[in-house]
Amino acid sequence: MAGGSTIRTGVVRGRTIECDSDLGLPEGQAVSVTVAPVDASVDSAMSDGLRRAFGALSAEAEVFDAYLAWTREQRKAPRRDIQP
Repeated sequence: MAGGSTIRTGVVRGRTIECDSDLGLPEGQAVSVTVAPVDASVDSAMSDGLRRAFGALSAEAEVFDAYLAWTREQRKAPRRDIQP
C-alpha cells in the first residue's frame, strides 16, 4: 500500500476505529481518515469488491447502478441487420 490509498471497513470503539483487516502500515504511521457509516442493507462483500474494482465509481454508486440498468436495457433492444 506504499504511497497509495485504500478503502477499508471497521468498527468504532470509543475514539478508536478498529479495521477489519491489516492495513499494511507500520505502527505509528500518520494517516488521513475519511469516515462514513456502512449501509447495513448493502451486501458488504459485494460493495467492497465494487470499490476495489471501480475505485472512484464507488462514490457514485447510484449513478453507476443507473448506468448498469441502462446498459442492460440497451442489450435487449432490437438491432438492424448490417448489409454488406
